[in-house]
Amino acid sequence: MITDLLWRCPLCATNDALMQQRRLFRPPQLRCRHCGTTWQVRRVIGDDYWLKVIASPATQEQVGRDLPLAQWYARLKETVALAPIEATSVPSHPAVTLGDGERLYLASRTVRLAAEAGDPLFFGGADTDTPHDRKEMGSARVGQGRLLLTNQRLIWQGVDGRQVDFALDKLNSAYATFNVALVLLYGMRLYSVRFTQESLLKWITYFAYVAKEIKAASGHLITTSNY
Repeated sequence: MITDLLWRCPLCATNDALMQQRRLFRPPQLRCRHCGTTWQVRRVIGDDYWLKVIASPATQEQVGRDLPLAQWYARLKETVALAPIEATSVPSHPAVTLGDGERLYLASRTVRLAAEAGDPLFFGGADTDTPHDRKEMGSARVGQGRLLLTNQRLIWQGVDGRQVDFALDKLNSAYATFNVALVLLYGMRLYSVRFTQESLLKWITYFAYVAKEIKAASGHLITTSNY
């Protein structure tokens, strides 16, 4: 879906605000729930999707602007900057407590987490297996919950009440796999996060921005997918 790429309104810079509307016998539309801007979508064979602004209550000068999807995405990227959000609670998940100087940048909707089958963080036991042993284990489902990204850590809050913190200065990489899952390498262990209600690209983008902060603060390098 187009909203997997345009995870942020390129005009009002609101995350997760765009919704795609399919219409019978008429071109589909894209609409921002925050600013009310509406685009008409058309597919140009051999080229790209083109999005034309047909209504924009807040920015009338944008009406009639017709650009390929790639250019709208480029405009979206120009609006991205790390800005703290409030650490609120949601059903099944308490508000996270932030440390001194810690800033919360992103909180997910419900996601599914998987880890290596012998991971002591989630499945108990001592961390005595070797990398060779872990190759034979495969992954195991941890469960549903939400992720929160701060300038210091990645936080997992499970629906079962468990909370696990991943220090970003020990995170090695964050990669997207086929627009399906976010794969994390942390302390030489792999974790997989599947998003069903929001854009994976949004999370990769924020990871890339936070990685720059971590590199500047501590010299630790976190590699990420291109965005």
